[in-house]
Amino acid sequence: MDSAVHRYLRHRRNVDNISVKTLVDFRSRLDSFRPRVPLRRVTRRHVIDWLDSIAHHSPATRRAYFSTLRGFFRWACDEDLIAKDPTRGMRGPKVPPTPPKYLNADEVTALVRVASADLRTLTIVVLLLQLGLRRGELAAARL
Repeated sequence: MDSAVHRYLRHRRNVDNISVKTLVDFRSRLDSFRPRVPLRRVTRRHVIDWLDSIAHHSPATRRAYFSTLRGFFRWACDEDLIAKDPTRGMRGPKVPPTPPKYLNADEVTALVRVASADLRTLTIVVLLLQLGLRRGELAAARL
């Protein structure tokens, strides 16, 4: 499986142009999956057992691990390294929604004070605070 993982990571680096940090994360996640059978013999049961073995991680971490493994198996199937994707049809671990984080009054005051040094920065901060815009929404706004 190691050579397939190496090929997969090289593919992701060359085709998808992902960062070195992401490659390191992918390698770590994939290294945690050790089914003790050849790649062609991995089954859904191996994946389920692996998910059980990482149950001590947070739901978001388990989902990221599963997503990486699913991407690897999809690629392996496309490359004819395996006949069937053992993750096909499986759903990743559910991640409960996290409530949005808010600034308290003192933090807002400090932010506005610092932003006041530059009119453009102050305008951006006020728009974000008053309209509740997300960064991406403000960046996409046509002014």
